[in-house]
Amino acid sequence: MQLISHSLLPALLLLALLAQPSLGQTAQASIAIERAQPTCTVSVPSDLSFGANVRPGDDDPPDGSITIAYNGAVSRSGGLTAGSGSSTASAGRAVMVAENVTTWSISVTPPSFLAGDERGLAFAFEWGEGSSISGGRTEITGTTFSVSGLPGEGSTDRHYFTLGGTVSGIERSTPAGTYTATITLTGTCS
Repeated sequence: MQLISHSLLPALLLLALLAQPSLGQTAQASIAIERAQPTCTVSVPSDLSFGANVRPGDDDPPDGSITIAYNGAVSRSGGLTAGSGSSTASAGRAVMVAENVTTWSISVTPPSFLAGDERGLAFAFEWGEGSSISGGRTEITGTTFSVSGLPGEGSTDRHYFTLGGTVSGIERSTPAGTYTATITLTGTCS
């Protein structure tokens, strides 16, 4: 019997391995496609400010008020005048951005008074909407504004809101100071 040379042994082992049947392995490739999710964001770039005001004097009617209308117009009555401070009356601004939606709505929860002294000052909220930042505004009745019939996925809708209202019951005896309240804006979309 003849011995196999040590130099041929590795080559023979390799041939033996190649002659055995091999087991095939497979790999999968996959991708998941999802619809873009509806999102809506409410931002408030500027707060509603009734500014600095001088309460009615002795010769004025006893009850003053200030109104910032849904279109941003400012008016005073009952002897109330603009103060000399740096705070001027200006409407609040809110923006609703809705993406990938077919419908959206924005709701407001306004206060009924501005707090400052023990009784506060009566507040009646009003607001308006428009489709451009500087365009005209349409008055909104109620506390909810809705848009429907949008194309959905891939769409972006922006609406601009003016926040205003009337502060009333400002009398000669109204204590000086700052009166404040919170207006809550909530957006929903689908």
